Amino acid sequence: MSESIMLKDVFAISDREVAGEPGKNRWTRVGVGFVNRDSSINIVLDAIPVNGRLQIRDRQKRETINPAIKSQRPFTPKKEKTYQTYER
Repeated sequence: MSESIMLKDVFAISDREVAGEPGKNRWTRVGVGFVNRDSSINIVLDAIPVNGRLQIRDRQKRETINPAIKSQRPFTPKKEKTYQTYER
C-alpha cells in the first residue's frame, strides 16, 4: 500500500505599516509540516516568529504559486572566455 507524503508549508506573518497605515502582510516561509497517518502534523521550524503567528498551508507546486516562473528561460551558464597567450 503506497502512501503519499502530505507536505505543508509553514509561514510567519508579519504586519507592515506604510506611513502609519496598515499595509500588506509579509509572509515568510519558516518551516515545513508533515502529516502523519493519524492526521496529526509534525512541524519543523527553521526560524521562530517574533509575534508567535504562524500559518500552515498545503504545499503547492511552484508554477501555481507564481505563473511567471514557467515563462522564464532556464539558466544557462556563460562559456568561459579563452585568452591566447603570446611568448616573448
